[in-house]
Amino acid sequence: IESVGGQSGRYLRIAVINDDMPFLVDSIAGAISAQGLEIDRLVHPVVAVRRAPDGTLLALPEGDAPGERRESIVYLETERVDARERRTLLAALQATLADVHAAVADWPRMQAAMQEDARTLPDQEGAALLRWLAGGMLTQLGHVIQNRDGSVGAALGICRASEAPLLAKASYERAFAWFDQLGERGIEVPRAPLIVKAKKDADIVQAKADVATRLLDEASAAAATKLVPAASDKK
Repeated sequence: IESVGGQSGRYLRIAVINDDMPFLVDSIAGAISAQGLEIDRLVHPVVAVRRAPDGTLLALPEGDAPGERRESIVYLETERVDARERRTLLAALQATLADVHAAVADWPRMQAAMQEDARTLPDQEGAALLRWLAGGMLTQLGHVIQNRDGSVGAALGICRASEAPLLAKASYERAFAWFDQLGERGIEVPRAPLIVKAKKDADIVQAKADVATRLLDEASAAAATKLVPAASDKK
């Protein structure tokens, strides 16, 4: 990130280089827009690169370059901001990229966790819903197990990248109470997924956090809880 001069005055230019992966462009643009900056130019080539073990760039192979590593270069220009705002922007971009990297790296395990929840869920309609979501109908960004005593486990995706809570404490308490109420009605009422809206805003593709959360009581009886975005926010 640097401030440079041009014919029309000073402006900010930003370059982000990553291994090519989903979500990068929209997530980076969203992080910049969230700082109140308007993007005047955005260029996104994916190029073949050859690097030394320490990361030093050795060459940019031409043509199709089969077998070479591919990197995503996102270049943007915006209005100029001062040094303090540049530091804030840098921190926002670093947090966003950490979320993207974690969500992409943990995607197979998050999908497997949802499929496992569907396999063990007594409620067949709820299990079918989880299988439908896991079948490509949901961009799952995170997964975490929330225990009744407040401890958490199996954090994946954005839940691994950040310690920010997905729900307020009161919301978790109400969710546990909802499951407790179902249990009081008898064993003929199988536990089913509970749909709630996440407190956490995800930096990835400007969507609300799509997070699969399992709530466990002291007896470790699991209930699948899905945190999904509002309809107007979902992409």
